[in-house]
Amino acid sequence: MLPARLRADGTAARPCLVIRSLGRNELRCEVYRGDRSSPLGPLPGAAVEPDARNAFMAELAGCVDDLDGAVLVLDESQVLRTELQLPSSVAEDLRAVLGFEMGEYTPFRADQVYFDFRILDRSAETLDVELLTVPRRSLDPLIDRIGALGIRLAAVVGAGAHDVRLEPARQTLNLLPAASRTRRDRSQGAVNRMLAAAVAILAVGAAVVPLAKLQIAENALTAESRTARMRADEAMELRDQLSSRAAELQAVMQRRRAEPAVVEVLGELADILPDHTFLRTLELSNGTLRIQGESSAASELIGLIEESPLFEGASFVSPVTRNPGSSQERFQISTTVAAKG
Repeated sequence: MLPARLRADGTAARPCLVIRSLGRNELRCEVYRGDRSSPLGPLPGAAVEPDARNAFMAELAGCVDDLDGAVLVLDESQVLRTELQLPSSVAEDLRAVLGFEMGEYTPFRADQVYFDFRILDRSAETLDVELLTVPRRSLDPLIDRIGALGIRLAAVVGAGAHDVRLEPARQTLNLLPAASRTRRDRSQGAVNRMLAAAVAILAVGAAVVPLAKLQIAENALTAESRTARMRADEAMELRDQLSSRAAELQAVMQRRRAEPAVVEVLGELADILPDHTFLRTLELSNGTLRIQGESSAASELIGLIEESPLFEGASFVSPVTRNPGSSQERFQISTTVAAKG
């Protein structure tokens, strides 16, 4: 119930550094405080004079207390966003499944991209998943350039999909590599000192605490050790189960890789179909390809398709007819996509 004018003046939101990638190696900085943003200009590159770079970093340090925890916002042209529908049975191993199938869902292999995902909706049979990927060759130089200035990233997100004012830990899709998210807590030194003090106190206590109390402590440690051993056994069992599921999934993936990818099929059609031919519909299901469109010479298409090593058994599904408006021949052809050798 605080009046709006007092809310603006009386609350101090923690500032958040946001770096926006605008393409062509251009990075611009903003500082968010609640709903307000303050532009700081372009992030200096390696070619900028040291004095200008130091002046920018001094201005940045005056706006943001902590240069750890910045958010990099990629332009939509730099990321690939895909919505998938998968069987609900893969929910437990979803990241592994997406990694194995990355070549089916995107033009890249899993080792060529950083990716993250979120479940949009789920039912008893299916999962609706949003998959976000960015090529490593595009993101790694940006991370290195930002890190060279002493700025540590906590999240990498796609433009338009997140509220960049959120704390990095609350971002639902984070493309930053897991290894780069590891941050050394500034309180680590204090924690180490506290641990050292605790060790000293325990050493003194060991000399003065009665034997009965030491026995109690030993019993407690023994119980904790037994509990830890049980948890370790459970973890080993879960690991074995995961390895078994991964092997089964790998077998399924290998069978699927025996079939050409959709991208290959589209590329082959683009190469073999003549310029006077265009497609209205294309359907690929269970190794059968069905295309429908118009051509100046539809009868030639069967031979062109049969000559391709990717297709076999091409035939017209229905009689060829002529479109009075375009004088083109309407056709509908079905063919089998050959398995990979």
